[in-house]
Amino acid sequence: MVVLLLSVCQAAALQSLVLRHHMSPARPRLLSVGLACVDVVNSVFTFPGEDQCCRATGQRRARGGNASTTACVAAQCGVAADWLGATPRRGSPDAEFLLADLRRHGAGALPVERPRCEAAPTSYVILSESNGSRTIVHARGDLGELDAADAAAAPLADYDWVHLEGRAGARGALETCVAALEGARTTTSLD
Repeated sequence: MVVLLLSVCQAAALQSLVLRHHMSPARPRLLSVGLACVDVVNSVFTFPGEDQCCRATGQRRARGGNASTTACVAAQCGVAADWLGATPRRGSPDAEFLLADLRRHGAGALPVERPRCEAAPTSYVILSESNGSRTIVHARGDLGELDAADAAAAPLADYDWVHLEGRAGARGALETCVAALEGARTTTSLD
């Protein structure tokens, strides 16, 4: 079972968007801009101490990333949600995994392919079964962030709500999106 959480602000914006379109025959449209990554989740009974070894009780791969998760949660709430972000080259195992998982959760994808990159960013998660806490080690790899040109090519005006994940390496893309949405009748949020 996968549990997906939204911030209070994201949940309020999503509720407002759904209510605003309740009487309309068209479903509200959300574009969530930012990261999709591969999560490798290792479950352990309890965290090992420093310089100790333990066996995992389970391991699974999952799609992660705040922006892709926001798109999936919105889709499960009845919103026509798309994710926009960078992916490794088309056909690479990581790109196929991420895009298939978005589809499985009902979200569309506007991938910005990085043809020279083979792997997606990866988060290694250690999940303690004894208390439910987790530790995450994130490896960005060589997949470049969205840039201003990627953002300028995005069909932002086609959406009722554009959710931006504020990532340090994507400042140009964020600034381009914000400038393009200024004065638009589009709900905009920043995570």
